[in-house]
Amino acid sequence: MVVGATNALHPDQVEGTANMEKYTKKVVMLWEVRNFMSGQLTIDMKNFIIERMTRRIDTSCKLDIAKAVSEVIEFDNEFFELMKNGTGYSTDDEIGYITSKTGYETEFVKLLLWQKLCYKMMQGLWEYDSEVCLKCNNSRLLLKEVEDVDFAVKVVCQKCGYEKIIGNSELEPYRAAKDWLEYLDENISFPFKAEVCEHQEGELICIGDQLKVHSIEGEDDLYGVIVAVRKGRKKYFFSLIDLEPIDLDENGKKVISEYKGYFGYRYELVPIVQLARMLGGKQGRDLKKPPKG
Repeated sequence: MVVGATNALHPDQVEGTANMEKYTKKVVMLWEVRNFMSGQLTIDMKNFIIERMTRRIDTSCKLDIAKAVSEVIEFDNEFFELMKNGTGYSTDDEIGYITSKTGYETEFVKLLLWQKLCYKMMQGLWEYDSEVCLKCNNSRLLLKEVEDVDFAVKVVCQKCGYEKIIGNSELEPYRAAKDWLEYLDENISFPFKAEVCEHQEGELICIGDQLKVHSIEGEDDLYGVIVAVRKGRKKYFFSLIDLEPIDLDENGKKVISEYKGYFGYRYELVPIVQLARMLGGKQGRDLKKPPKG
């Protein structure tokens, strides 16, 4: 996108191929997470959830926790089976199905499913493959539960142990901690040739045009990192995410690819964090009254 050349994004840009691919990837990832969240209740998992839920329920409550855990997981799996051939559903649909079948309160069901998620994270089964460690640049990252905080997770580096909390609206997302302007400037060798890879509004620069990229000029909330480019003898300011490097070295291409990934998902969380937010949303939530049943 040529900055300043237009006043608004064209609808074709919003519904373009790249955006559709990002949306499709997000839906597929979320579906994979939901399928993984379903699955059979093992003895270890059941005992883990029972122990965690027992600590959270009023001691005067006569609820059979073991029975409740089995029922909630059973109907959760049943819900996923019913939805296998469906085209779409929400977490509210899932919670609503379970509460209608069991009679348990919504808050109780949300908390129980969160404990199931925590068990998966405790087993080291959730890899975070969307970034690298901010400290050692290692790609072996895991998602872990934030201790004593409901519905919040953190990224943990398996190599150096660096941790960063994500999944809470009051805390900075993991990716945003990197100073991208400095990082890009240090790892890209200017100038380099690049091809415009996104549809552009207007006739100044079009998709398929080859430009010479000379320097990083700044950052824009809407367009991301802005670079100075030349088309022939004319100079423009252009969005880096709309360019595909041609003669740049492999490290430079990798860094730009990393930034595109960050920019494309900077307001979207990895699926597990989305599930955590949908299941809860408030930090440190506790049950004030026992569930029905």
